[in-house]
Formats: sequence, C-alpha cells, structure tokens
Amino acid sequence: MDRLIAALETIGKINDSVISTQVLIMNQEKGNAESIAISELHALAAHLRDVGFSSEVFPEEKKTLAQYTYAERKHIPLALFTNSAKGPYNIRILAERRNIECLDFDSLCKFIRSFLNVQT
Repeated sequence: MDRLIAALETIGKINDSVISTQVLIMNQEKGNAESIAISELHALAAHLRDVGFSSEVFPEEKKTLAQYTYAERKHIPLALFTNSAKGPYNIRILAERRNIECLDFDSLCKFIRSFLNVQT
C-alpha cells in the first residue's frame, strides 16, 4: 500500500494534502547493522494503524536526510526509528528536531497521543 501511494504521488495522481500521515517509519539502510526487515516495519505500521494512528513506512532504503525531506514535504510531524518491532523506539519531532525515546509500544502510543493532542 505504501509503495502504491508513493508511486501515485510521484506521477502526480495524488495530492499530498489529501493524505494525512502522522508517523513515518524510517527505513534504515541494510548496511546499518541495526536495521530490521521491511516486513517488520510494515507490521509495526499496521499495529500503529490498529490503535488509530495514520502511519507509513518509507518505501525505499535511503539516507536519513532524504527520508526527513520526504516527511517534511508531506507535513508528517513524527519520524520513527527502531531496531526491533518490539522496541525501544526513537521518535523524532521533525519541526523541533528533537528525539524522544520510548521503551515499549504502550509508551510510544502514549507519547504520540499526547503529541497529536497538542498539535491539533
């Protein structure tokens, strides 16, 4: 689904403002010893969606700066890094360029809820 949306955006068939992703899950490069499988990233995105957060996985392995640029262009407020689908999680507030560490999924969800309530 994420790749389809990215492809449609690339050819101009979807307006960026229509999609309101809240969390971008960063796709770390495979050369990084701490990277996890893309299937785990998609499972994490599905889990976030199940609890009510709009999320997507960056569709390609690219440098972090390229992924930040993508998120900022789409007005995605949060970027999520993890080395394991079970945590810990490092979430970056893109507008503030500030990182928050959440030790488990429950604390991650609590932080996202709190942040989004402040932002709305």
